[in-house]
Amino acid sequence: MSDAILNAIVQKLADGALQCQRMISSDGITTRNFTIDMLSGIFECVSLDADLSRRNIPPLGKTIGIAKNLDEHQLRICLIVPSFSDTDPSKLNLQKFRLAIIASFAVLVTTLRSRNAIIGLESWNFFANKLLLKTSEFVSKLGTDTMADTDADDSYLEETFNYFHVPLADMRIAIKNLYFPDSSMPI
Repeated sequence: MSDAILNAIVQKLADGALQCQRMISSDGITTRNFTIDMLSGIFECVSLDADLSRRNIPPLGKTIGIAKNLDEHQLRICLIVPSFSDTDPSKLNLQKFRLAIIASFAVLVTTLRSRNAIIGLESWNFFANKLLLKTSEFVSKLGTDTMADTDADDSYLEETFNYFHVPLADMRIAIKNLYFPDSSMPI
């Protein structure tokens, strides 16, 4: 499954079919429903009554908040990535975070559709929150003097990326091949 999700996302990115848009069309906070729109070839649409579902699935409230913030970050990343050179490590790291966020939504959709959503959402919340924290940290440091070593915290995210079926080593190779298909550039 991991190669399938990563390959589908990277292929959409390479084809220019991965548009800069929100994946959540109704956030379940300012609207009654929580709706994740379909991303063709990656995940199906899912929509649920957020108020009613929160009563039956207690972790859903936290899930909705994390998902909304991840979605905002993936949109922001998508909008700023073109301003970076292909050789800029920041661009490659931004894409890494965006791909992981999209993969996290694929796992979230599957989890919301499962019979065991409570346990699944508790796990999703744990890993998605780690992804959100590191993405926020990286994005907030862009263009500042405090910009840290771009791969310094990858070990912290390795388990998270595996949970979302996009192993870090595979993701690095896929992103490298996307930007440097005929290169022997080290990863």
